[in-house]
Amino acid sequence: MPYSPCEPTPHEWLPEIPNHWEVVRFSFFVSFQEGPGIMAVDFRDEGVPLLRIRNVQGRFVDPEGSNFLDPEMVQDRWAKYACQPGDLLISCSASTGLVSEVTDSARDSIAYTGLIRLWPQRSEIIPEYIRWIVVSDQFLTQISILQTGAAMQHYGPEHLGKMRITLPPPNEQKQIADFLDWKTGQIDALIAKKKQLIEKLQEQRSAVITQAVTKGLNPDAPMRDSGIPWLDSVPEAWNLTKLRFMFEFGRGLGITKANLLDSGIPCINYGEIHSKYGFEVIPETHDLKFVSEDYLESGAKSLLSYGDFVFADTSEDVEGSGNFSYLNSETPTFAGYHTVTAKPLEEYNPRYLAYLFDSPAFRHQIRKNISGVKVFSITQGLLKSCSAWLPEMDEQTEIVDYLDLKCGKMDRITLCCQSAIEKLTEYRAAIITAATTGKIDVRKVKLPTSV
Repeated sequence: MPYSPCEPTPHEWLPEIPNHWEVVRFSFFVSFQEGPGIMAVDFRDEGVPLLRIRNVQGRFVDPEGSNFLDPEMVQDRWAKYACQPGDLLISCSASTGLVSEVTDSARDSIAYTGLIRLWPQRSEIIPEYIRWIVVSDQFLTQISILQTGAAMQHYGPEHLGKMRITLPPPNEQKQIADFLDWKTGQIDALIAKKKQLIEKLQEQRSAVITQAVTKGLNPDAPMRDSGIPWLDSVPEAWNLTKLRFMFEFGRGLGITKANLLDSGIPCINYGEIHSKYGFEVIPETHDLKFVSEDYLESGAKSLLSYGDFVFADTSEDVEGSGNFSYLNSETPTFAGYHTVTAKPLEEYNPRYLAYLFDSPAFRHQIRKNISGVKVFSITQGLLKSCSAWLPEMDEQTEIVDYLDLKCGKMDRITLCCQSAIEKLTEYRAAIITAATTGKIDVRKVKLPTSV
């Protein structure tokens, strides 16, 4: 039920509020401080934890994996930045919307630049309410208007000083915070179950693919030692070779996001390979960007035909190293920035190769040889050195038909779970915004006594 009566506000992002609430400047009620810029030369192997974005991924700050600072240096230079239990840390770049509460485990730690420390400066606002305000749409909408930066969106204390928030009486703030703790806890539990199911399906999918592309479908087929330590035995009739003998390798277009258009020749870039269209890309149904037709002449070597492969040449994690897609379409499509192209020199079933490249047995070769620290590089030389094991064309087709049937069922369930997660996430955000803007009145909601 909504509050009644309500009164209008002059803010586009907030049409009305309960008439006993206020809209106030964030800076009048909440103190905030961005972490200092500290050079890597000041990092130590032990000492005072230096918190970064990876430490604020959950409800509470987790100092595990943080860098460290010399305690004496902290006392001399950065003592005013020391975090205290009850403080909140929010991300002000790259991952806006992250908020974590400081507990005793992170007492006196220092928040690095890119994180902003929050704490109440007046008794009219409570920390529990602040935590929900900073992840509500009323807050995030103002951030999207104020934040700056082209490559990476950013906001800071100067922006927070311009922001406004809703301010119910303190007792209602507590009721709202308790309600959201309870309600989002229910939603988060449902999301967690869906994610667990997806994880199990992915493990099952990997096992089915691995069995099919390393042992084949005939359990009575004679086997032989592959000569590859991590592969063990393969069917005797299969051919072992290297990718250097199977493909002509090249690079994608040397373009940037600025070269992408809304029409022209379809183009798949490394971002789509990692996030949307891994395994296969179908430009007729997949939402790709385009490049100018001028590249048909200047970038002809980067143009993909049916059955050609494109690998992302960088990955932010080991698991994503080796991510690829193959063009499952007759529509010519360009390989874009940060990609390596692989065009078959002979006739293969491209879908069999896709399943092979998707298998842990194949990916192991890439993951154990990649180079990099924060970003891992996948080079043409690395791909050329990888081994492949190939049955005859008829058997490739049989394996593809089998895996399409088996994996198709799992993929459909996974899509349903992902859709459910998306809807639950949207519902979660809507509940937070409704409760913190007065669209729903939670004062009479009966909560379990454990909340």
